[in-house]
This record gives sequence, structure tokens and C-alpha cells, in this order.
Amino acid sequence: MMWATAKPMVPGWYWYRASEDDADPAMAYVYEFWGHMNAVWSNGKSVHVVELPGQWAGPLTPPER
Repeated sequence: MMWATAKPMVPGWYWYRASEDDADPAMAYVYEFWGHMNAVWSNGKSVHVVELPGQWAGPLTPPER
């Protein structure tokens, strides 16, 4: 998995970092709502993905059994 500036287009869990120097990337759940991709953080705050200028990695795949 690599960091990319392309915005997520598929729902799922993603890593997000605000810049390449960001030492603390965060996980977000990306979902579609009324035709817009949104990211929700662990604090419950939701934001449109297009408003986030950083980098994404994902979607994360669940571990195998």
C-alpha cells in the first residue's frame, strides 16, 4: 500500500495524513452520502473528502481468517 493524493472513491477504512511530514497519520472511515464521499474520524467529526488536501492509503482489507 502506498500513499497517494488521489481521493478515495470506494467506501472503506483509510489512512490519512495531512502532509508527507505528518508524523501522526489518522484512520478514517470513508463513505458515500448523497453523491459525496465523506470521511468520519474517531471523534465523530465528518468532512467531505474533497476538502482534505492530504494523502490517502487504502482501502484497508480485513485480515484473513
